[in-house]
Parts: sequence; structure tokens; C-alpha cells
Amino acid sequence: MQDWMRKHRRLIFFFIFIFIGIPFVFMWGKPTSPHGNQAADSAVLAQVGGVPIKESEFRRGLDAAAQARSRQGGDRPSYTDLDKDGTAQAVLEQLVDASLLRIRAAQRNFSVDKRVLEKQMQQWGMFQDENGVFNHEIWNEWIASVERWNEIYDELEEVVGRQMYLSAVSAPAHRIIAAKAQNELKSDNIKIKVKFAKIEPQVAVSDDDARKHYDENPEAYRLPEQYKAEFIAYSLTPDVPEQANELVARIRAGEDFVAVAKEYSGQDEEDSSDLGWSPVNPDAAPYMKALYALEPGAVSDPVWGPLGYHIFKNEEIRINPDTEEKEVHGRQIVVPAMMTPEEAAIREKALGEIAKKIQDGEDAASAAAAAGLSLQQTSFFGRTSTEIEPLSMNDLFTFRSQVIAQKDTPWTVLKGRDNLFITHIIETAPGTIPEFAEVEQDARDNFIAQEKRSEAYLARIDEYAKQIKESKLKIDSLAGAFPDIVQETGETPEAFTRKDTLFQQKIYVQANEIVAALQDALPGDIAGPIKGFFGDAWFFELVEKTEPTEEELAALSDELKNIEARLAQNAEYEIMSDFMKDLRERMLASVAYKQNNDVLDRVLSRGKYAIEEREPEKETAPVDAAASAADSSPGESAGADAAAAAETADASGSEEDK
Repeated sequence: MQDWMRKHRRLIFFFIFIFIGIPFVFMWGKPTSPHGNQAADSAVLAQVGGVPIKESEFRRGLDAAAQARSRQGGDRPSYTDLDKDGTAQAVLEQLVDASLLRIRAAQRNFSVDKRVLEKQMQQWGMFQDENGVFNHEIWNEWIASVERWNEIYDELEEVVGRQMYLSAVSAPAHRIIAAKAQNELKSDNIKIKVKFAKIEPQVAVSDDDARKHYDENPEAYRLPEQYKAEFIAYSLTPDVPEQANELVARIRAGEDFVAVAKEYSGQDEEDSSDLGWSPVNPDAAPYMKALYALEPGAVSDPVWGPLGYHIFKNEEIRINPDTEEKEVHGRQIVVPAMMTPEEAAIREKALGEIAKKIQDGEDAASAAAAAGLSLQQTSFFGRTSTEIEPLSMNDLFTFRSQVIAQKDTPWTVLKGRDNLFITHIIETAPGTIPEFAEVEQDARDNFIAQEKRSEAYLARIDEYAKQIKESKLKIDSLAGAFPDIVQETGETPEAFTRKDTLFQQKIYVQANEIVAALQDALPGDIAGPIKGFFGDAWFFELVEKTEPTEEELAALSDELKNIEARLAQNAEYEIMSDFMKDLRERMLASVAYKQNNDVLDRVLSRGKYAIEEREPEKETAPVDAAASAADSSPGESAGADAAAAAETADASGSEEDK
């Protein structure tokens, strides 16, 4: 029990402090752990009506914003980067809002019965057993260990008071007019079919244009850095089921493949074994190559594939008269097989033990051999490699990405589809810039893409779109009337709603924009131009429109509830945004605000603290607490790192603020 108490000590304090940053959560999410700098924890960045804003709080907000930015792609921005683009100022304003809210809620002097507080605390996941039932033993043990009950009650009462205050403020958001939700439901389920035309003027590219782009942008053509790695693999492929071998033996002994397949599948009427005709593809998945390698009439051994063990038969080979490609008419029987989680865990543990021996200095080849495995070596590969010898396609992409991502932590266990790996990079080769002749087509494509992003090209699109709109021509006539402008026309094969995506049909426009433009249209009416994702323009002609019936809408009760929840959430956000803006304007006129610009400049590396080059700020703990706490209790999922912040705030609050 003492071990349990030590494990959850931080979490206990976290529940007391977590809602201090409620307004902050609306923009940035829950704050993350502070930097491990005691000076930073004690430094006061600003004071709002006597409520201090600590440097550590500001850093946590910057960390959260930087992490959110990095998830969108690219490197994690430094604090200086966040200062330059205005994010740092926005974080500070959110912290000021949080302090104002704390002051305003305290003025209400809201009182909560201690029995209510205890009841709420008993709902925390840390006091529940595996079945979600309250555990009296753990609760009583915790109570016996706590000495500062009055402080805990006071802090929790303050938190609940703020929650009640915010609930009262946002209450109007839940007064959703039923008609509005019904209208949204109906609009979400209107289906339309359209004809479309994409307005994309051609771009001429000469040899000189391509060469100029290559010469002026050499880094755009640099190949990725290449790596060579040593690895030890431990197979996750289950043994061939005896039943699969028996089926092969029966068919090779003369039984009909289709009859055996029907018997095995239990589907007497339907022939599920027929794969139809497929072209022989040299880049096909490894298990499919077993089919293509068979002679007509031959049956394969069981082959490991994505669904289990596949048994193939080559019925016939032909040359397609239209494509002149070799095609195979195949059949298959799939015998499911999977290694049990227990077996996989045993192998992962064994590989982990080998990795530890190597990390402790044992020779990798010797450690592998002692376990009946072998040390192997890859060919050079990069981030975009589609072949790595001697790996199979099933493991290639996982191996490629994880080995490069973990190149600084060698001999870590990696899990592929067919194998477990431990590996380390033994050689790195810098990416080279190919000769122009090797990438000439890429240079032409890049020049065209560059031109299509130019203001001049986008202005041409707008001008042509204006001409097409004035012509009032139907979609089918546009290509003939504007052959150099209208590059693509067609018709959607199926009706769609505004919730759908049209990427598979190569229509790069938001479906909701199309539906909105045609919501009051009749068949034959044209809408446009509508801007596409890449700056191009599109025109759409309504073919048919189908509105949902009352019966269909009545069957969508769950969807209606989701719409009501979404409308309430949007309304709540708008109310809270307006409320905080009003609160800021009113209270800052009467509440003293002091800002320590020296601390602010030091954190953001500006003024006398400015440096020419600055490494990106490092997180002291993972910002993404949710990922690591996915299997934790509700209390834990909020993040133990924020609990550390609570402890710090508790410890530093007694010090004299600077």
C-alpha cells in the first residue's frame, strides 16, 4: 500500500490544482510539466490583483503551444519563434484570464459541504478497483496518511466554486433550439449528384525553365540521408496450421479446389475462392507473388499473408488483348492463423534480454547466436526507401521509420508485422544531389507547381473563371469552348452529402461548399467558381438532389444527439470567449496588473538576453501526457506532469514573490 501511495502522491495534489487553468485550457489544452529549474519556479512573471503568474506556468503554456505546432508537421518551434509570431503574447493573456477568473470566482464566496467534496473525491479513478467500484481500503489508507486536510478541503472547494461559476456562465449554451438541430440534421443528409469542371490553365515549361529551377533550388533535389543498420530479428509469424497442410495435400491428391474451399468455408452455394483475373505485378505483395509463380493448374504451399496462410491455385494464364499484360486467373483458400499475445510477449521479452546484453557490452553476433538467432545487415536505406534488403515488405515501412526515429537509442525492441527487431545504425551516408539529367522530369514538375502558386497564375484563374461564369455554358460544353483552360470534367458516380469527402473522385473541394452553393438550385443550375484546395477553381452543375424523408430523419436519433452536443459546444466556446473578453476589460480597469519584463525577456531570449543562435527549448517531460496515460484511470489520464506543476506551485507559493 505504501508503494501505491508513493506512486499516486503527485496525482493527489494534481486534482487540487488542475482547474486553476480552466480558461487556459480553452485555447491550449491542459498545461504540461515545468522546466526543472527551481529559479524558474520561484520567479514571478506577472501579478494580477495580487495573484502571481509564475515563470514555470508561462513555460508550460509555451511548451503546450510548441507541441501543438510540431504535431502539424515540421520542427518544434523555440520560445523565440513563438514570441515572433505572437503566440507567446497569447499564452500570457490566457494566463492573465485564468488569474482574473480565479479572483472573480473567489469573490462569490461559494461554499461546498465537506461531505459533497469527499463524495466527489471518491469518484476519482485512483480510488476505484479494476471494475470501477469504489475501494474502501485504498480510500481509508489515503485518509490515514493525509495530515493537511483543511488545506485540501479549501483548495478543492475553490476548484468546485470555479466550476460552478463557469457552469452558470456557460449554461445558456445548452438551451439549444430543437429546430436548429433538426435543420442541421436535414442539411447533413441532403444528397446531390453533380457534374464538375476544373479550371486550371496550362503552364508551358521549357528546358531552360526546368534547368533554372534545378540550379536555383539544388536542395530541393537532394536525396535523403542514407543509413545501413545491423539487426537481430525474432519472428512473429505463427506456425503453419496442420489443417492448411492437410488441405494442400487433399487438393494435390486430386480433390477439386472449389469443392474443398466450399467445404472449408462452410458456404456450399457461394464460391468465395475465386480471385478473378489479375495482372502479374512485379511490385505485388510477397504472398501474391506465390500465385504469379505457379504454372497453370498448380497449387501453392501455404503462404503467410495478411489474413493468415493463403493456399493459391493458378487456374489459367492469358495475355490481356487490351493492355497486352500477362494475367492470372487465381483461386485461394485462407486459413486464419495468429500468434497468441502470450507467445509474442515471451519473444519480445527474450529479444529485450538480448538487447540488454549487447548494451552491457556483449558482442551482438555472439548474443544472437546464443539465442539461436543471427545478426544481419541491411542495405543502405532512407526515409523514402521502398526496398531494404533483406527485409520483407510486411516489415519494411515500420522498420524504416522506427530505426531512423530511434537512431540515438540503439538496440531498442521494434515491433514489425512479421518480426520483432533490435537494431542499430552502423553507417550513415549524406544525401547527394543527383545530376540534372536524372531529375529533369522532377524539375519540370516543380517548375509547374511553382508557377501555379504564383500570384500571376492565380489571377489568370480568376479572370478565366469570370469569363466562364459569364458564358453560362453547361459543364458538358465548357471543355470544347475553353480547351486550354478547362482541364478536367466529369460527373460524380454516386450522390454525396456535405459530410463526405470527394478525394477519391479527385475533386479537391470541400463537399459542404458544393452543397451550400447548390442547396436552392434546380437540376441543370450551375454554381461556381468555388476555390479548390490548391488555388484552382471549380464549377458544378446540379444533376439531382434528394432530401431525407421524415422516416429517415427519425431513424437518426444518435446523429441528432451528436449535432445537439456540437452546437452546444460551439455556443459554449463563443459564450466563454465573450465572457472572458468582457471580464478582462472590466476587471483590468480596477485590478492592479504588474509585469516583470526582465523575466519575460529572459524566457523569450530578447533584449539583453538575446543570442544569435538558440537551440529549441527542450521539454522536461513529454507534453503529450494523454498518449502515455491512455490506459490509466481518469485521474491519471489528466497527466501526472501537471501534478508536478501543482506541487511546485504549492511549494513556491510560500516564498516571497519577486
